[in-house]
Amino acid sequence: MIQLPAGFHLRRDTLARSVVVRRSWPVFLDLCVAGLLLACFYAVVQIARYWNSTPRTDFAISLSPHALPMYAFFSIVRIGFAYLLSLAFALTYGYIAAYTPRLEGLMLACLDILQSIPVLSFLPGVMLAMVALVPGHQLGIEMGPMAC
Repeated sequence: MIQLPAGFHLRRDTLARSVVVRRSWPVFLDLCVAGLLLACFYAVVQIARYWNSTPRTDFAISLSPHALPMYAFFSIVRIGFAYLLSLAFALTYGYIAAYTPRLEGLMLACLDILQSIPVLSFLPGVMLAMVALVPGHQLGIEMGPMAC
């Protein structure tokens, strides 16, 4: 016969309705989280498909309220990628400036000069560079405003 530790009791209500109801709530939450993860994965796939497509020169902007969530989603994705690009630049630039004393003065002066130039003057050159960086794909056009 198997000896059970003290304080351990066999329960016969493992299939009781109260236990099933109590256990079904975490399952529902798990299904919701799984659905959200699948929706995020689908969104990433759709963004990648759109950015990997050929560049479009003409756009028909829909004024339908049903199109607003898609436009808002694309804007949020652009903002997120712009934030990641600027964060990577800031950390890299700051690390190099902090640990290379000879370049620190030059880098800070260069950054001060570049900050005094209006952003709109950078846009045409950055757009051309991004389109040339990723030729034949929509990604180059989408990265242009992100880089400014």
